[in-house]
Amino acid sequence: SFLSVADYVSLLNTTLGFLSIIVLLSNWIDWEPLRLKISFSLILLALIADGLDGVVARKYGSSQIGGYLDSMADMTSTCIATSIFIYIVYLNNYLNPIYNHIYENWGLILVLIFFLSMGTVRLVAFHILKNKKYFIGFPAPAGAILLVTVAFLKIDILYIVLIIFLISIAM
Repeated sequence: SFLSVADYVSLLNTTLGFLSIIVLLSNWIDWEPLRLKISFSLILLALIADGLDGVVARKYGSSQIGGYLDSMADMTSTCIATSIFIYIVYLNNYLNPIYNHIYENWGLILVLIFFLSMGTVRLVAFHILKNKKYFIGFPAPAGAILLVTVAFLKIDILYIVLIIFLISIAM
């Protein structure tokens, strides 16, 4: 078979990340807090699937494309879904009235682009930088967990921008 069992777990990861985006952008659920909770939960489930695909691959073996598929799946849940989640949380919830929301919006967009870029580089370079004893750079899934959790708590937008920037650099 072209795909291994671990590859199907990676596909579950990308599916859950995609569904989290769909929940955020759809009008299936009118109440925003519930929409955010469901999307947040789907991202966390995707990140659990990300952890499980490696466990399954070690136990049952992996395919030739397994590592590449894992990175692509992680891109969906770790970088894209996480960035869209953060943007949607802060789109209508400008928590610091001192600043003009137009500038906050662009600042958030720019730092999310930086996060996407650094997350992409991290995921692509993971297999090159991988060392048997330790990780080089901050793991993208750990950054995603931290960011979606902090965004879910709706901390001040200036703090989330700073946290996103620092995690991006650390990756």
